[in-house]
Formats: sequence, C-alpha cells, structure tokens
Amino acid sequence: ETENLFQLDTSKSGYEYTNMKNSAGTTSGSVLPVTETVDGYNNVLKIKKDFAYAHFNKGCCYLAKNSLVNARYEFGLAIKSNPNEASFYYNLAYTNKLMKKDKKAQEALAIYNEMMAQ
Repeated sequence: ETENLFQLDTSKSGYEYTNMKNSAGTTSGSVLPVTETVDGYNNVLKIKKDFAYAHFNKGCCYLAKNSLVNARYEFGLAIKSNPNEASFYYNLAYTNKLMKKDKKAQEALAIYNEMMAQ
C-alpha cells in the first residue's frame, strides 16, 4: 500500500544543498557538501545532544547520501527527542520503505497520518 506513496526524485544528485532559504524567504546561494553539513549538525549536537531538528536534518543529509541506516538512526533520535513532530515519522517511514522494511514503514506512516488528522 505504501508502494506508490513515496516517489524518489533521482534527477538531482542529493549530495549538495543549494540555495537554502533563510527566514526572510531569500536564498543564501551557498552550496555545502553533505559531509560538511553533517559536521555542522554534529557540532550543534555537541552543545545540545537532544536537539531534535539537528537529528532530523542530519538524517536528511544521510538520506541524500543514500546512507539509509544512518538516516533511520537519526530520524529515530529526532522522534525520541520530539515525538510530536509529524515530519519525523514521515521521513522515518520513507527511509524504511527505501530499506524494504514495509511493516516498519507502515507503522511510522500510520503515526504520521494520525498526527496529520488531528
């Protein structure tokens, strides 16, 4: 049932984040390799190890590199730190689907759908 829900866009390399939007809605124009971005999140996590959004963003970096085990681990830490953020469950479901862990994907997606229905 989740087979057609997730679509992976392979048109981009996924190894760089470009033109990140800042709070004013303008783009920074900076390009950071994922490795440097992960290092930045690691520095943040040295200061606040339970910062859910740093774990989530780090998981997104690993997902972009197709490092699925690491991505799943980071999404799990994000959920542990903030179980009330629906997007964490969606990315966990997506990662589990890519790993062909359909039951785990369904479980995370069910939590996401329940949260979004509220």
